[in-house]
Amino acid sequence: MAAALDGPDGPTTCAMAKTLIGRAARQVAEETVQMQGGIAMTWDYAASHYAKRLTMLDHQLGDTDHCLAEVMRSL
Repeated sequence: MAAALDGPDGPTTCAMAKTLIGRAARQVAEETVQMQGGIAMTWDYAASHYAKRLTMLDHQLGDTDHCLAEVMRSL
């Protein structure tokens, strides 16, 4: 994967990977909250911190929608 980032399609490949990872992270966070019920959103339970962290990481350096738009522009 690192070799693919070195070529001319590197930014597009990176945006594709970030889109896939962001969508998967969002689904994991949402499913965790649903599976744990209301307890997953209390401050005492670690799942709430992980869900917030996954959301924050998705928004860092361009969120999923931004990266998907970048991929569509390159095609």
